[in-house]
Amino acid sequence: MQKYLEKNNHTYFIDESNLENKYKRNYFRNEYANKLLDTYEDGIKNSFEYLQKDIESFLFNNNDFKAIKTIKNLDIFKNSNDNNLNMRLIDLNIKQRGYLLSNAQRNEILTQKEISICDGINIAISEDFIYICPKIEFTMHKKFKEECRLNKIPKNIRPYLAKENIEIKDLML
Repeated sequence: MQKYLEKNNHTYFIDESNLENKYKRNYFRNEYANKLLDTYEDGIKNSFEYLQKDIESFLFNNNDFKAIKTIKNLDIFKNSNDNNLNMRLIDLNIKQRGYLLSNAQRNEILTQKEISICDGINIAISEDFIYICPKIEFTMHKKFKEECRLNKIPKNIRPYLAKENIEIKDLML
């Protein structure tokens, strides 16, 4: 705390009674809080920043994070055009599939827009939709590839559609 005050040019004074563990709040601060902050300051700061972004996103959007379409293991969501909300719904969906995303993976998803993660999940963020499905290696027919291209189906989602015999018309919303 003192570092923060000094860094931001705030005047402060040290109350000597706070150094004694006579009171529970002092005991907790001295034995736990300060050590926690010293060890995990950046992580705690990031958590509060994420929470603030969540609050701002939820205030301006009413999104219940449900897929607008699910076919087999393909989930399609409306792109909210809010990176925080989009990442929140992707994160929840990936957790339901049994994976936890790291901060680096979250950033990479938002940067790349079409990506394979966790050695088995493809995510694609298009202008209008977010697609999440298992990663599949599958050779597609030229006609199917062209139909996908014309309908703006992301490249990393196409093999799953082909292997599972999901027709493009079934994706149309």
